[in-house]
Amino acid sequence: MPLKVVKGTVSLMVAQAVFLLSAYVMNILLARFLGPERYGVLGIIFSILALFQIMLITGTPRAASQVIAAGKASARQAERLSNWLLVGGGIGVPPLLFLGHCLLREGGRPELPRQAGRVPV
Repeated sequence: MPLKVVKGTVSLMVAQAVFLLSAYVMNILLARFLGPERYGVLGIIFSILALFQIMLITGTPRAASQVIAAGKASARQAERLSNWLLVGGGIGVPPLLFLGHCLLREGGRPELPRQAGRVPV
C-alpha cells in the first residue's frame, strides 16, 4: 500500500477518535451544567435534528444518483442541485423547528408563576 494511503487512513482514524472523545466530554459537561431537565430537552432537540440530518444526508445523494442514472440530468447539474438541497435543508430546517416550537408553546399549557411563596387566585 502506498505511504499516502496509510497516512490518510491514520489521520482519518485519529480525527474520528478526537471527534468521539470530544463529543463524550461535551455530553458530560452539558449534563453537569444544564441539569437533568434542560439536558433532557437538549437530548430531544438533538434527536429531532439528527433525524432531519439523516434524511438529508442519505436521501439527497440517492436521489441525485437516480436522476443521473435515468439520464434526466448531467452529473454536474445533479451535484449542484443536491448541494443546494443539502445546504438549504441544513440552514432552513432549524428555524422551521424553532418556529414550530414557538407556535406549539403558544397553544400549549400555560407557564406557572415564578414568584416564590405566592399562590395565584
